Amino acid sequence: MRAVVTSLATMLPLLACVSTKESPPLGADASTALTKCILMEAQRMAAKAINLDAAARAVIDACSFQVQAQRSALLAKSPGYSPELRAELAELERDHLQLAKEQIALNRGR
Repeated sequence: MRAVVTSLATMLPLLACVSTKESPPLGADASTALTKCILMEAQRMAAKAINLDAAARAVIDACSFQVQAQRSALLAKSPGYSPELRAELAELERDHLQLAKEQIALNRGR
């Protein structure tokens, strides 16, 4: 009995580490999480000496988890993949890049 209690006591912290994997936000939460990520990463990337386009792409890449969560939320609302949905996803990607560029430029003081 003592061995079982000791084993459980040593395993519980390990199980806690395994279960802390963040699940992607859904719906409006996905959009908010993505916007927050873009703002935070744009501030960080503004200090780097790289051109605006490369910095904006790096911001979006750094927020790939949130981008995928928003994309998944949109796809979940749609009955199937359509040309309209494809266009909406492309427009969102352009909007994200534009937001990243604007925030980087703002943080750089331009």
